[in-house]
Amino acid sequence: RGGTRTEQSLGAAACETEWTCLKEEQPREDRDRQTRKERATMTLTLFSFNGDKNAYKALVAAKYNGVDIELAKNFELGVSNKKPEFLKMSPTGKVPVLKTADGAIFESNAIARYVARITDKGLYGTTALDLGSIEQWIDFCTNEIDAPLLSWVLPLQGVWPYNKAKEDAAKEALKKALTVLNEHLKKNTFLVADRITLADIICVCNLYEGMKSVFDAAFRKPYSCVERYFVTCVNQPEFKAVIGSFELCKAPIKLQKQAKKEQPKKEKKKKEQ
Repeated sequence: RGGTRTEQSLGAAACETEWTCLKEEQPREDRDRQTRKERATMTLTLFSFNGDKNAYKALVAAKYNGVDIELAKNFELGVSNKKPEFLKMSPTGKVPVLKTADGAIFESNAIARYVARITDKGLYGTTALDLGSIEQWIDFCTNEIDAPLLSWVLPLQGVWPYNKAKEDAAKEALKKALTVLNEHLKKNTFLVADRITLADIICVCNLYEGMKSVFDAAFRKPYSCVERYFVTCVNQPEFKAVIGSFELCKAPIKLQKQAKKEQPKKEKKKKEQ
């Protein structure tokens, strides 16, 4: 009626095992919460230069997530990032780099993702689909907007060699990408869901240099939804705390001519008499 003694013993053992597992799961969840709290309060140091739009990604994400990030003191681009201690954190010498208690992280999107995951305040959405969509737009804005925009702007700033054909190709690539983005934003205030996520933070930071330096009113005209979106985001308190007040480009920057180095004059040899 109540089963054999062997069956009863096995049943009791199974229940005890299940109860033990349940008891172990709760402390593990508590440990995860504690780890998140510790990460949120630990010291993070960001190495970069003033005005680096790639550093803005992590800094803005930190504002939304309530995470404190210190900027490295006395950091000098071209000097500090060539020192051995910096190259241990970033083998390529590129910025930004985030130093944590557990190690360093380089690549701006990776740093922003790390900061966004320290606490859960919605920067990664609320569903699996949200997460996938956020990652989708991060990749899109990195590959289709940031890459060609740098090919247009950096040569004008004298950072890269100028090539007219490459500039034209970059402009055409940007127009296609901005058309896609504009169509999406016709029906959406933000890229995913109804609030700012990490996708918006990275997208706006990737648009930053264009909106500041080369996207004048004539260029922006076909992409009014992108302009509305950008202005809406940069005027949020979390963005303004990092970027400050922003003014849209009025006149595109022009190619900066590099001064030619004067060749030392050769002294004329005196004719032998």
